[in-house]
Amino acid sequence: MTKWYRQTVWSSRSLDYAAQFLLLFSVLAFFAAKNIPLFIFLSCWVTLKLYGQYWKAAGNKLDLANEKSRQYLSVGERGKWTLRFTNNGLPILKAELYISFDDSVVPEGVDPNKNSQTVDIRIPFSIWEKEEKEVVIPVEANKRGSSQIRSISLRIYHLFGIGYMDLAYRDQFKTQMLVYPNRSLVYMPEEKLVFLQGYQNVRTSLFDDPMAPVGVRQYVSGDPFQHIHWKASARTQELQTKVFEPSASYGWLIVLNIAVRFSINAQLEEMIRQTAYLIDYALRKNIPFSLAVNVRTFDQTPFYYLKEGSGREHRQKALELLAMLSSSSLVLPSSHMLNYLASEPLPSAAIMIGEMNQEENSAARQFQLKGTAVFKVETILEKGVMKEWNEKQLAV
Repeated sequence: MTKWYRQTVWSSRSLDYAAQFLLLFSVLAFFAAKNIPLFIFLSCWVTLKLYGQYWKAAGNKLDLANEKSRQYLSVGERGKWTLRFTNNGLPILKAELYISFDDSVVPEGVDPNKNSQTVDIRIPFSIWEKEEKEVVIPVEANKRGSSQIRSISLRIYHLFGIGYMDLAYRDQFKTQMLVYPNRSLVYMPEEKLVFLQGYQNVRTSLFDDPMAPVGVRQYVSGDPFQHIHWKASARTQELQTKVFEPSASYGWLIVLNIAVRFSINAQLEEMIRQTAYLIDYALRKNIPFSLAVNVRTFDQTPFYYLKEGSGREHRQKALELLAMLSSSSLVLPSSHMLNYLASEPLPSAAIMIGEMNQEENSAARQFQLKGTAVFKVETILEKGVMKEWNEKQLAV
């Protein structure tokens, strides 16, 4: 099946009648033995017929490479759409390429036609038989989000200016651009930082890893019986106790509630920028984190949920998730998401971003009962501030 859908638009049907008249005049000239008029009429008639065949065949063997790929940009960075054509059919001359894509990126050096949330551009296009041609469209990241080419069509104008033919590409173009969000500073008071970061200093942790012994020491009263190292005790003739590697359970659960009741929060972009800042902060401080967003999915987990991890690859996955959020996302009540999370093993700290009503506060209390510190990011005087959540914030 051809990958191009063909549609012809005529401004006049006069050529159909012209071909019939030319054939009639050719017959009359033949019987009248008028060689010059006969040659002229026949030449025009043959030209019309040959061009009619070209008109039906043009673009039939035009191919567009369509390999799946993804580009990652930050706002202000430059990228490019690359379209690779191969023409194994008749040449296409003086045509125009029409391309429409999401406005998270905008073209450079081309005057775009902005249409709602898409950008439409028009580019002159010609390609000869057996030619491979690459069309490169430089773009600049305009705003956070995902951009994909929504439509590609080739308009071929009729030689005599009485219409045109559109070849619309049937398949979805698989190249995608993701524009990462900017960052908005979230102020974390020093006492909050000490509280959070205290879990990371495993050298002073109150917990040991019983699976990682690192040595022995002399037994003191109160040491657990199961920690006695019997072989070392027999060798030294004194009770020896195993010494274990200090360990700690630490990490962040970042919870982004993008909804206000059943609609998208008007502060969505600011909340996403704050979340991106926390993700970068966690990378710098080597804090493992997970990310939950109350966008409905049909997977086993009914919302966007990036399980705990760390490092640059994990950060990229989190930023990709943020880039995909939009004002048209289908939201899940955040209380459902929080109740689901409360039933799972929790890290040392949970950070809430977005609106919290009575149901959300009740779920946060369940987090605290399980030993997880709960924090809330608020916007005060247009600046993000992280505060420790407490039970007094429950709605009346």
